[in-house]
Amino acid sequence: MNDTEGAAGIDIEAFLRGDPEAFRALLESQGHLIRSITASYAGDGDERDDLYQEVCVRIWKQRRRYEHRGSLSGWIARLTHYHARNWRASKLARASAMDRYSVHVAPVQDSRELLTDPGRLLSYRRFLDRLEHALAKLPARQAEAFIVVHLKGNSPNAAARKLGVSPATIRSHLRHARIKLRTLLKGSKDELS
Repeated sequence: MNDTEGAAGIDIEAFLRGDPEAFRALLESQGHLIRSITASYAGDGDERDDLYQEVCVRIWKQRRRYEHRGSLSGWIARLTHYHARNWRASKLARASAMDRYSVHVAPVQDSRELLTDPGRLLSYRRFLDRLEHALAKLPARQAEAFIVVHLKGNSPNAAARKLGVSPATIRSHLRHARIKLRTLLKGSKDELS
């Protein structure tokens, strides 16, 4: 093995120059490392595959940044973690934006009625603002359970799986959240009539 070859017989210099065969050899020897890291950031199989492919493209594009300090495997692991974290943060930001949008936009079935009556639309908008503020006052776990079940439409069992708790815990959080929301939203029902 010469100085330009990695431990798995990868011609590092050829990889850095952009040789497709060297890249293929790198993926054969390091693919399990990339897959295991991306699996910890992505949910289902399709998501994992998408993230794996995206990270492989990033490795290819950033190959010239490898400076022979430390092992190639360490560099790949760091790069994979970095891009997987960014991918997950971006995904969460998109989901959060969609949640905010869905809370601030009138439901489709009610939109015609609300748009023809500006007073009712304003009342609906005020109610949504009050709901958002009330949810912000709940303990984080109660708010999260309420949002996952009531705003995202999951069953308590599905919410429990998503949040990594028992269904009984979700039901408890929902019960306490409803009690607090009733108090915090007192009088809001009259606004919507």
